[in-house]
Amino acid sequence: MGSFQNPNVDVTDELMEIEYGLEVSVPHPHDGDRVSYSSTLADVVGVITRSAAKKEQAQITAGQSETETEEETYDPKAQEIELTTYKVLPHHPDITRLIEEQLQDLEIRKKLVEIQKNPTKHPYLLEDSVLYKLQSRDDGKTVSKLIYLPKSMIRPALYSYHDHPLSGHFGSQRTYDKMKYKYWWPNMQQTIVEYIESCMKCKQNNYSRQKKPGHMHLIEPPFGPFQVIGIDFCGSFLRTPIVALADCSAQSTAQALYDEYICKYGVPTTILSDNGSHFQNQLMTALTQSLGHNHIYSTTYHPQANGCVERFNATFVPQLAKLQDEKANNWDEFLPSVVFAYNTRQHFSTKYSPFQLQYGRAPRLPPDQAPPTVIFNKPCNYFYQLQKNLEIYHKIARENIIRNQQLSKQRYDRNRRDPHYKVGDLVLTRYYGIRHKLSEQYSKFPARIIEVQHPVYWVQQVETTAIARVHVNDLRLVLEQPVL
Repeated sequence: MGSFQNPNVDVTDELMEIEYGLEVSVPHPHDGDRVSYSSTLADVVGVITRSAAKKEQAQITAGQSETETEEETYDPKAQEIELTTYKVLPHHPDITRLIEEQLQDLEIRKKLVEIQKNPTKHPYLLEDSVLYKLQSRDDGKTVSKLIYLPKSMIRPALYSYHDHPLSGHFGSQRTYDKMKYKYWWPNMQQTIVEYIESCMKCKQNNYSRQKKPGHMHLIEPPFGPFQVIGIDFCGSFLRTPIVALADCSAQSTAQALYDEYICKYGVPTTILSDNGSHFQNQLMTALTQSLGHNHIYSTTYHPQANGCVERFNATFVPQLAKLQDEKANNWDEFLPSVVFAYNTRQHFSTKYSPFQLQYGRAPRLPPDQAPPTVIFNKPCNYFYQLQKNLEIYHKIARENIIRNQQLSKQRYDRNRRDPHYKVGDLVLTRYYGIRHKLSEQYSKFPARIIEVQHPVYWVQQVETTAIARVHVNDLRLVLEQPVL
């Protein structure tokens, strides 16, 4: 069945009157000619409507013949695209002012003078009063004609291709790939890299696919046992009638440290702990001053500084879980046994067990046979032999620790950046804790570095003036936007 079309109905669709074409014609500001800016104009300027004459052509009645319609409506001027008012978005380059901006750019004006003297010597093309850069690609097989973007239009162009929602804040390589087939200016790729590195939104939200920055800094091992000790709380576990430690308050911490360690093994040279309130308080400070030891604290959110204790906790907790009953309320009954089992096994770094380094002999376990009896002629000979054994054990254990530290540092530092910042630099600090997936990874407002002890930095928030100690792992440098 044939189709029927009502001659009284206007078949012209307004959507079809919108021209999305790849070319826009603009009157030349000097000689009245028209200049074609190729597809770049359509990318930025938007859409152009057709002339009113074409609308009148669609309103001719169906009774007229096609020949009569063509003769009556044909007008060359009516076929031209009318110049409409361009709507330039904020922060975007006004491409319609390209010729004017190029003429005001000093570098471009110098190039124009050189081209006039010798047009074939330089890889530039002056066409319709617009300067283009001729870029050779594919080993010279193809030559691209790129708009030489003046300095005044570089920043708006970077905003359009990076900051705009349709550009998505992608990285420097993807942004460069978008622009390199349309525009050119000196040091283009370096400018794009510097611009994106100074983008605050990217600094706050980008995930890093690289290792955290900052090389490993080694703690010098002591020359004997119980000189440097690390302390930490592990738990909490379910309560039982017999509690290893009632709570982790400042008073309980100080009392346990005094009773269980100092009264048995003496005052250590250094105590290393985290920044918890149970360790950093007036009572612990008074205990430190009265006993004369040095109490140092690991950097916030950087437990690697007290890695020996953290690694012990990772081993200690599963062992307790294997021995407790189904109700998980008798773990404290196995606490001494698990500690003894740990202390009597050989340590990977020292190649000795903690028991050997403390008592100068190997431990006797339940399945072992009784050791052979050694008779000394004088009572003091045993002491001299024990002292000699301990000196040998401690010396070899310290050498083994240093050797393994160096191996660990080599593995850790491989393919890892180690940035150094200076006083006065602006940085963003990493957020920790449970956060929404769309939340920033780093602080909204920058902080200024006020003290440096690399890899630890003291930073002061610009907005609140609060001071914090931060590891280099958790800092991102804030860069100023490049001067164009």
